[in-house]
Amino acid sequence: MKNILILLILGYVYQLSAQQVEVQGELKVTQMSPNDSQENLVIHNTDGTLGTRSVASLPPPPPPIDTTRNLASDFELAKQLCNCPNLPPFMIQKLLESGYTEGDLAGAGVSEQDIIDAKRFGSFLDSRDNKFYKTVSIGTQTWMAENLDFGTRIDGSGDQTDNSIVEKYCYGDDPANCTTYGGLYQWDEMMQYVTTAGTQGVCPTGWHLPTDDDWKTLEMQLGMTQAQADGTGYRGIDQGSQLADNEPLWYDGALDQNGAFGSSGFAALPSGLRYTNGTFGNQSFSVYLWSSSESGGDAWHRYLYYNKLKVYRYVGLKSQGFSVRCVQD
Repeated sequence: MKNILILLILGYVYQLSAQQVEVQGELKVTQMSPNDSQENLVIHNTDGTLGTRSVASLPPPPPPIDTTRNLASDFELAKQLCNCPNLPPFMIQKLLESGYTEGDLAGAGVSEQDIIDAKRFGSFLDSRDNKFYKTVSIGTQTWMAENLDFGTRIDGSGDQTDNSIVEKYCYGDDPANCTTYGGLYQWDEMMQYVTTAGTQGVCPTGWHLPTDDDWKTLEMQLGMTQAQADGTGYRGIDQGSQLADNEPLWYDGALDQNGAFGSSGFAALPSGLRYTNGTFGNQSFSVYLWSSSESGGDAWHRYLYYNKLKVYRYVGLKSQGFSVRCVQD
């Protein structure tokens, strides 16, 4: 008999040695019986008395677990892990990434729409500060599905400067607002002091700041006509509702009451803005999103308002602090 013996018995681990036996389970083994050549165990009976039991009398260990992977087992495991009747997108993604086809998943009961949604959503790690961002594919584009939150926070009372440090504002000078809504950036800081539309700017490697045309492409994918996309002011039908999400954060109004609310996966939040005088406003009511395209001395932006279904397109003062979304290259 080996000095150490491991027995798996009904899910309990028995570790036997010449000096001591530790048992996890109902039986407490205190030592090996010295008179039985290590073949008997000294145990505590349920009434507190000591007794012995031979190793040979113990039930055999269960058969080894079948580790052969198949869709049925992986699918059931995924459902157990999330404790939900329908798998969330990220779990469907993992099954697809592990080699299962869409047909395999459909055969296991995953709906076609759930598969489509899973392929649209993803995530990536910004290696600069190890923050994860959700992503969404809409048409031919892949966007960040969260506002950028990169940089060192400064108070809203001061302007962001070209000092080799990416600076951001947090609404109300409260870091918790950056955690929820992302940072707010002046246009020059966002662009990292160049004026080339579509530059990387403050975005992670592999991503760039959306041009005005990038925004139009997104809007037309959601149903705007070219003429509507080219217009200014409020345009489209319900594209604002499609782009917004997270109803509890929005002040109740037409935007979040519309049936299309949140349908695009873009998940715009009412992050408000930093005004040119250094104060903050409009959180819960609106979101302002920069483009990297200039218009005269200003720059194009998009604006969603709690009581409007459409998307507002106009130029904003570069000294204002708006939210930033990045588009994958």
